[in-house]
Amino acid sequence: MLVFLDINWLSNYLLIVNFRDNVFSCSVALLLKIPICPFEFTATFIVSSFKFKVEWGFFDPSANLGQELTGKTLGIFGLGKIGFEMARKAKAAFGIPIIYHNRSKNAQAEKELATQHVDFETLLQQSDVLSVHANLSPSTQGIFNAAAFQKMKPTAIFINTARGGVHNQEGLIQALTQGEIWGAGLDVTSPEPMDANDPLLQMQRVCILPHIGSATYTARFAMARLAVQNAIAALNGEQMPHEVI
Repeated sequence: MLVFLDINWLSNYLLIVNFRDNVFSCSVALLLKIPICPFEFTATFIVSSFKFKVEWGFFDPSANLGQELTGKTLGIFGLGKIGFEMARKAKAAFGIPIIYHNRSKNAQAEKELATQHVDFETLLQQSDVLSVHANLSPSTQGIFNAAAFQKMKPTAIFINTARGGVHNQEGLIQALTQGEIWGAGLDVTSPEPMDANDPLLQMQRVCILPHIGSATYTARFAMARLAVQNAIAALNGEQMPHEVI
C-alpha cells in the first residue's frame, strides 16, 4: 500500500515531518557504480554463471560484455541532493555530458556540472544511462512504464535507486525481454520485497540489490543521529535541523 503525505494537511495540525535525504546521498550515489561500470557489470554475469552453474569452460571473448561510458550521456530523473551527488561523481569520473528532468531547473548543477535541463520525452530519447532519484508521488508513480521504455534507446541502461513505484515492473520486464532497453540496475522494486519467481531475477543484464543504498556504518549512524537531534529539537519546541514543514 502506498501512502503519500499531504504536507498542507499536516501543517494545519502542526505536525512536523523530519527529512533525512541528505544523510545518505553519497551512499546511494556510490551504489550506482555496480550497474553502470562495465567491468563490474560484466563481473556480475561471470560470478552468477560460476556460482549457480559451476562452469568454467572455454573463454569466449565476445561473451558477457558490458558497455563503455565514454561518449555516452547520463540522464537523471530528479536532480535533488542525491541526484546531484550522482551527477557530480559521474562528471568527475567519466567526464560525460549530463541531462536531467526536474520540476524546476537546478542552477547549481547547471553552473558547476554543465548539466542541461530537458523535458521528459527528451530525457527518455537521449539518455544512454537513465538514473532515477525522484520522490514517489502521484505524479511520478509508474511514470516509467511500457510506453516510456519504448522511447528509450535499445542500448540504454535504466537505474532506479529511489522508489520502486516510480517504474512499472511489468513494463520494465517487457522492455528488457523485447530488447527495448539493454539492461537495468535496481535497488528498489515493485512490489518490495520481490516475488522469488520474478523474471527480473533471472535476467543476465539486470543487477538487483535489496534496497541497501544507505547500507554503510557511516550513513546509518548519521541517519540515527539526525533523527535523535530532530526529536530533541522538536520536544524542546525548537526548529528541527531538517524538516519538510
